[in-house]
Amino acid sequence: LSYFNTSQITDMSYMFYGCSKVTSLDVSGFDTSKAKSLDYMFYDCQSVSSLDVSGFDLTATTSLDYMFANCCSLEELDLSSLSFTGVWNANDLFYNCSSLVTVFVAPDMGRLSNASSAFYGCISIVGGAGTRYNSSQTGTAYAHVDEPDDPGYLTVKPGAGPYWALFVDDKTGNDAFDGSSIFCPKKTIDAAVNAVRAGGRVYVTTGVYGPISTDKKN
Repeated sequence: LSYFNTSQITDMSYMFYGCSKVTSLDVSGFDTSKAKSLDYMFYDCQSVSSLDVSGFDLTATTSLDYMFANCCSLEELDLSSLSFTGVWNANDLFYNCSSLVTVFVAPDMGRLSNASSAFYGCISIVGGAGTRYNSSQTGTAYAHVDEPDDPGYLTVKPGAGPYWALFVDDKTGNDAFDGSSIFCPKKTIDAAVNAVRAGGRVYVTTGVYGPISTDKKN
């Protein structure tokens, strides 16, 4: 697949539909810059355990319906290099990806539009703030970066800062961590406040913390 020239393809929907026995797909070199639809592209690729779509360009793409549906061996997807600005439909995007734990996105990722049942059956999913699968919340309402006061299923990619939200935990944290999720929190409030984007938020786990000395504390 690495030799495929896809630069002129305007519709990549159903490209690998039903390839349930295929165990690996190298689509890292695919040029998707003219593709308007990626609907059902990897639908039912049940045996594929990893996909590198970091080179995908969604500039012309408006629909991602069922793109990864039934990819039940995927445990992690890195979508942090993708911009979803022009995407109108993401219905059933990860439908029945039962092993999927983490979906990484960029810090400025907004809320996916028209994402009905996007996470249906994603029983293993965990957002960056610890939100776990809720069978009554499988659509658009949770199709965004997870935060304590706004639960979602997406996780900001570590090292992709600066971040709009950072986490602090005096027990499990380390100021060498980037603080992008509850799984890699900062240890001190100072470190988080100094690292967060202007206008961003810092979420602090209950604990014992020293005085805030940073100039940005207001």
